Amino acid sequence: MLQLDGGVELVVMITTGSEQKLDLKPGDAACALIKANLVILGVDA
Repeated sequence: MLQLDGGVELVVMITTGSEQKLDLKPGDAACALIKANLVILGVDA
């Protein structure tokens, strides 16, 4: 999960291999580049 400015949280999924290559640990700073032809968003009702 990435926490964006304003407290918005973005849930992301990566492969275990990518996690290991990036050496990501909980609490590490990261950024995301979204490249997709379709993005589906949902909100709590």
